[in-house]
Amino acid sequence: IIPSDTFEQTIMNADRWRSGYYRIFISHLTEDKESAAYLKNQLAKYGIDCFVAHEDIEPTKLWQTEIEKALASMDLLCAILTPKFYQSKWCDQEVGIALGRSIPTLSIKKGADPHGFIGKYQAIKAKSTAIAVAKDVFETICKMDNANQKYFYILGDLFLNSKNTTEAMEWLKLIGKIPNYSDEAINKISSSNKLTNLLDTKEIVAEYNKLLKKFGRTEIVFFNPTEMAIDLPF
Repeated sequence: IIPSDTFEQTIMNADRWRSGYYRIFISHLTEDKESAAYLKNQLAKYGIDCFVAHEDIEPTKLWQTEIEKALASMDLLCAILTPKFYQSKWCDQEVGIALGRSIPTLSIKKGADPHGFIGKYQAIKAKSTAIAVAKDVFETICKMDNANQKYFYILGDLFLNSKNTTEAMEWLKLIGKIPNYSDEAINKISSSNKLTNLLDTKEIVAEYNKLLKKFGRTEIVFFNPTEMAIDLPF
C-alpha cells in the first residue's frame, strides 16, 4: 500500500494525530464504528490518540491516503475482533502492515479469538463499557515490552508540559503504573528544566518520589519558600 520510497514523506504528512499523544490505529469493521469511537474518547484520558477511519477522515480528502498516513505513523495497532473481522480485506491488510513493520499489536476479542500471526500477540476481552475496555488497553500497553518504553516517554513529556497541578498529577499517576522502564527514561524527566516548576505542591512531590523510590534514588524534600520566609529568625 505504501511504497518504500515515499514512506518517510508519508509519516511527515501524517498531521491528523493529536500532538504529543501515543498513536493507536483502531482496525475495525463498519458495524463496530461506534464502539471504536467510544474507545477513542475514553483512551484520550490516558494520553492516547486513536485513528478511527469513519470519523477521522475529512470528506474532502482521499480516504485511502489518510488511512495510509495513519498506518505509516501509528505507534500501535488495536484490532476489534468480531466474527466477520477476517472477512474484511481492508482489516486484514491493516493488521498485515502492522505485523510487517513490527508495530506493537493488540486485539480486543468481541466474539472472535485472534488467529494466525496476530494470535501470538496480546489480546483482551471486550467489556460492556468503553471505559472498562480503555482501562484494559492502557494496562496491557503498560505491560508490553515493545510498547511501554515509548509510551513512558510520551507520558513523561505530557507531564513536563502540564498546564496545571491537576493535569501534572494525572500524568504522574499514569507513569507510575508502568511496571518497567529504563533509567534513561526517568533521567529525561529528572533532568528537565521544567521539572522544578511542577514540583510546587506536596502532593506532586509525594507522587514524584514514588518514581524515584522505584529506581532506588534519593527522594526529594518539598520546599515551600513562603513557609520558610515566615519562619526566618530576626
